Amino acid sequence: MIAITSINELKAHFDDSPYNEFCLRLNAWCRSTKSIQYFSDSDSWYITNYIDDSEVEYGSTKELIENEPLIIKAMASNAFFKD
Repeated sequence: MIAITSINELKAHFDDSPYNEFCLRLNAWCRSTKSIQYFSDSDSWYITNYIDDSEVEYGSTKELIENEPLIIKAMASNAFFKD
């Protein structure tokens, strides 16, 4: 697993796969896995949360940052990883 510590680092770890999987460490034993897609041409995001099968779209990186505080806090705490 690769630790992701910033939005720019997150953007750098995307490939052509529609299933770029990341995980958020919730505590020592639990984690939340997410499939995240980033579309650089439109700066938009699509996230599937495996924990509850919810899906969300964000039209910009700013919108992602404003609406995904757990991901942002996990990056700052070295608790967000690329699977």
